[in-house]
Amino acid sequence: MTNNRMIRTKIICTSGPSMDSTKTFEDMIIKGASVIRLNCSHGNFETRLKHLKKVRSIEKKLGKSLGVMLDLQGPKLRVGELPNPFILKKDEVWCLTAYEKPNEKKKIIPLDFKKLPEVVKVGKRIYMDDGFISSVVVKKDAKNVWIKIDQDAKLNSRKGVNIPEYTGKGSVLNKKDKADVIWGLKNQVDFIALSFVRTVDDIHELKTFIQKQSPARIPLLIAKIEKPSAVDDMDRIIEASDGILVARGDLGVELSHSQVPVVQKRLIEQCRFYRKPVIVATQMLDSMRYSPLPTRAEVSDVASSIFAGTDAVLLTGETSVGNYPVECVSMISKIITDVENHLIQKKFKKTPEDFGVVELKESFVFNVMQMAEDIKSSAIVLLTKHGELAKAISKFHPKQPIFTLTNHPTYSRLTSLYWGVYPIKTMAQKPNAQIKQCLLALKKQKVIKKFSKVIFVYQNPDNLNLSLEVVECP
Repeated sequence: MTNNRMIRTKIICTSGPSMDSTKTFEDMIIKGASVIRLNCSHGNFETRLKHLKKVRSIEKKLGKSLGVMLDLQGPKLRVGELPNPFILKKDEVWCLTAYEKPNEKKKIIPLDFKKLPEVVKVGKRIYMDDGFISSVVVKKDAKNVWIKIDQDAKLNSRKGVNIPEYTGKGSVLNKKDKADVIWGLKNQVDFIALSFVRTVDDIHELKTFIQKQSPARIPLLIAKIEKPSAVDDMDRIIEASDGILVARGDLGVELSHSQVPVVQKRLIEQCRFYRKPVIVATQMLDSMRYSPLPTRAEVSDVASSIFAGTDAVLLTGETSVGNYPVECVSMISKIITDVENHLIQKKFKKTPEDFGVVELKESFVFNVMQMAEDIKSSAIVLLTKHGELAKAISKFHPKQPIFTLTNHPTYSRLTSLYWGVYPIKTMAQKPNAQIKQCLLALKKQKVIKKFSKVIFVYQNPDNLNLSLEVVECP
């Protein structure tokens, strides 16, 4: 299956000015986007609500479940608002300060962090704009820090500032983050991503804050790994979270560039071990912000992430402010399709030990996948009200697409992040009626045809016992 709806690796797109057009928004979803990311570092409640309403409207029009991810700004240091982009020249000395207004002539860059002189030392490095602008501290006093610029660059408002080895102290949630979380709960976002996680304690802090708001439902919590301390605590963070986002931009500044691919591979492997979805982000097709075609290196980077087993890829500036957002989604969808078509040709030869199977449910799921391979099943369908079963089988990456029968829109949207899982909406209550409705839906999507075999997995809502049935399409 090569149509965009059946690609297994999910595509997450960041909303922004490039997606203000409803047609652009809709075209991106048609090309394969399944989750829309609302970046709290930019925009405001009004713009985010406008994009969220577009998602729900297009979701209804296309009949496709779409997830919405709220990405919190977190305690990231950022350049303040500038009257215009500042032009920085190599070897120039600029002042970083929280006490003066921006001034390009006087070489003053505003930074809302009064403790900067306390946490940096002369000779240490400071990076801006995801590491594209590097500098060294040459002087400081009680209020200001002066830096020498390493290369010619253009600095825009609100760009991130990184101070390697500085982990920060206190709460991971600032006043703005808490307001954004409350807004997200009110508007029923499906995922909340926590930026600059340091240790597992930060995840617990966010969970506690959300529970105190007493929401009707709790969204899935995604931990963004972008600090060395989070890498050191990755196992506990993965266990406590609902998913992981490999934020390679800040991670590549905090660590050396050469370490990022190694950390990415470790995170993907550990997420598969713990049965948690993992997202790879940052500069996937960065050149397509300005060009209709990516570089060959970018294509290989995306492909390598898929070969490694990522559940989703995240586009940031490519879709939020880029000139070719639709073409970008179309391109990454094609890369996913070609890689997955190659992987599908491989015969399934794994053993339970290869996946670290330790639970009875996982053993059952593994055998379902083995049976699907043996009988050449066209699809695996789950009849369950619990998302854990879909998540468990998703992490095995079977060749067959996985479908879940549900009448609950919230559960449908959560599957938008699970590799290879797609919801089928049904109002039928009895299994026979559900099977009939499912077969009609799969025929309509051209997933199955006459005599195709489909494996149906049932989960008893009372005792959670599992059973299966093989059905041949009439």
